[in-house]
Amino acid sequence: MVTYAQYNWAAEARGGLVLELSPGQNAFQPSHISVLVQGPEGDERQCGSLAELMLRLLDHLGMHCFPHRPTPESLNTTLAGLIGPLLVKTVWRYQDGASGQSGQYLIHPDFADTCFRLPGS
Repeated sequence: MVTYAQYNWAAEARGGLVLELSPGQNAFQPSHISVLVQGPEGDERQCGSLAELMLRLLDHLGMHCFPHRPTPESLNTTLAGLIGPLLVKTVWRYQDGASGQSGQYLIHPDFADTCFRLPGS
């Protein structure tokens, strides 16, 4: 859903959600994915890690983790094992950053097309 929102924001030119990987990390098993929100004018605001975003989202929805709430660090470790399969199954794609810039995770075009073909999308 995070990637789907990322794709829709970009498609509607309302800014976007940027999932960045700092240089030197393995794109298939990152230890930390940074999340930035980009405004329509290109301004960016750092929002922490993907794990922190997910925990804030769960709090906002009033959902609780059972049997205990994970720390952002432990959730980042758990998420690391999910990134590779998302890339292999073409849900996400990874785009290397230009010289000195961070790489980004984006929704794979094939998966995006599939999302829009689902009933009720």
